[in-house]
Amino acid sequence: MPDNATNIAIDFPILVEGKPVREISIRRPKARDLKAFDQAKGGDMAKMFALAERLTNVPESSLDEMDLADFAKVSEVVGGFFAPFRRIGESA
Repeated sequence: MPDNATNIAIDFPILVEGKPVREISIRRPKARDLKAFDQAKGGDMAKMFALAERLTNVPESSLDEMDLADFAKVSEVVGGFFAPFRRIGESA
């Protein structure tokens, strides 16, 4: 992962390609990731999973098995990238 990635320790390891993972690296999104998020099918949760998969390189099948508390940690970081967009919308 790039140097500007955020590493999240997870309390309940998941298997990725058959190997236990205890830490997830989340890279900062690029504009193309935001575009893919906007174009993704499904509701907000499906879009969050798709974006988390892109930013972590963890397959969705592994994210599906993540403990809810650990996924909440990942979601908090991923959702935090949208804070500047929320501020823009609030000023309108």
